[in-house]
Amino acid sequence: MSGYSDAAIALGPKAYYRLAGATAPGTIVPDASGNGADAVLQAASGTITSAAGLIVTDPADKAMAKESGGTFDRIDLPDVAALNIAGTALSLVCWVKGTTPGAFGTLLRKINGNTGYSLRSTGTGGSAGVHLDIGNGTNLAGVDLIATIWDGDPHLIAVTWDGSNARLYRDGAGLIVGPTALSRTMSSPAGRVGKLFNDEGFSSTNIVATIDEAAFFDKVLSAADVLSLWNAAQQLQSTGYADETSIRAALGKYAPGWSATSSPSVADGLARAEEASGEIDAILAARGITTPVTTPASFVARLRDLASLYAAARVAAGLFPQAAGPASTTYHEFLMRQYRAGLDGLRAGEIPTDVGTTTRGGPRSFWTSNPIDPETGEAWEPVFGRRTRW
Repeated sequence: MSGYSDAAIALGPKAYYRLAGATAPGTIVPDASGNGADAVLQAASGTITSAAGLIVTDPADKAMAKESGGTFDRIDLPDVAALNIAGTALSLVCWVKGTTPGAFGTLLRKINGNTGYSLRSTGTGGSAGVHLDIGNGTNLAGVDLIATIWDGDPHLIAVTWDGSNARLYRDGAGLIVGPTALSRTMSSPAGRVGKLFNDEGFSSTNIVATIDEAAFFDKVLSAADVLSLWNAAQQLQSTGYADETSIRAALGKYAPGWSATSSPSVADGLARAEEASGEIDAILAARGITTPVTTPASFVARLRDLASLYAAARVAAGLFPQAAGPASTTYHEFLMRQYRAGLDGLRAGEIPTDVGTTTRGGPRSFWTSNPIDPETGEAWEPVFGRRTRW
């Protein structure tokens, strides 16, 4: 689980689809809420594809995207009690990304005739928004909630309805639109499956967008609830031994140039940290140590710093390839030398004696070496058995 999914589940959704990239027709799209409302991917023409997740701090996150056409391509939500929400309380939450979603593009829908609820796009461009429909058994009535959503950037959107008014929350900015009057009592849409991406067979309801983390609630989420989701999405995701904070520390004065939208991005850097953690674990496992290592804390911290050196080196090579390091070397080469020297120390057995291993280590020269100071370039190179100044 990611920090975001933990926060979403803590709010008690009736159904929650992480949309983790499945594309084959007939694939089960699991409900992560625990209520058993698993959905099914219907993809007759294969226009629903796997996409990078919209939560940029979680490099393992995946999403699902619909790029064009595919009138019958959709996700069918089951006709179960969890989704047959009725009464005067509803919240629909998802992450979206797109620029031309369509005037009636289906986001989250459970409509049966004049009953149920539907959240759809309203058009194209940054100033378009979403539209909420509520059915009371006699007719459908709805409201436009216009805000900058379809500008090509990922956005967390949450639409709530309390029987009298609808509200739109976007990202961490709080209430964006509303309260907007929509007074009625919703009737249960039991008897028909729900939809994501399209309402079966209607080209006008096809959406062209990426959707992630779709959640349905039979209650009105508060502004604080929505903010808790946004904050969880911003939390630094630990990847192996390293995290964003430790990588930024290794980048030093170059860290401000590394962002969610830079190339390499934060997600790219975290993925590189995962690679380094795997390499570290392979060396430790070869020495009979159970991985990943969780104690002692001082040793885990050193492994964190080591994995961060590799990730920072890769990020620096992409963003600042000519940035100078000490001793007439580039900064990314300097970081990579530190990383490789650290791996050599592990291979040589320079491991604290209180780590469970069948081959005890020698002097802890690497683990007590002075840290790099990226601001000045002053650092001790971890050459084992001695220390040399750059």
